[in-house]
Amino acid sequence: MLQQGLPPSKVDVSSSKRQRVIELILTLARKLKQRQKTVHFAIVYADILMENGNVFTSTYADKTQFNKAGGSSKMVMDEYLMGATCVLLASKFYEIDDNLIMISDLQKEMKQLCYIRDEEVQRTEIQILNRMNWNLLRTLPLDFVQHFIQMGFI
Repeated sequence: MLQQGLPPSKVDVSSSKRQRVIELILTLARKLKQRQKTVHFAIVYADILMENGNVFTSTYADKTQFNKAGGSSKMVMDEYLMGATCVLLASKFYEIDDNLIMISDLQKEMKQLCYIRDEEVQRTEIQILNRMNWNLLRTLPLDFVQHFIQMGFI
């Protein structure tokens, strides 16, 4: 289903998939004691990726150092892997050192849902960074609220 007013390349990802990704982000962030802003960053990263509606169905070439064969290794990003990696990236970007998430932390928390390998997370991390042009800094609505509070408007 195409959203009105958006070009055909901006296909709507089903709301149930988005909801599952956000629920996973919220669950992981709560269990791993991440800050509120880290959660917001992770959700924004996931939304940016889901703008292109085929994020869960299209394959992408593995052009990373992990593709030892140098061939055309293809990968598919699933909801669990994307949600977990978005939390990992947001944690690396915003959290203080004592509260950073490691891949082993994600594996421990996700073992009941699915098993994710180190290499999968690292590859997905690189893929997400490439899709975002390595620009993790985003202005969030929370930034404006904090600014207005500091200015004494709220």
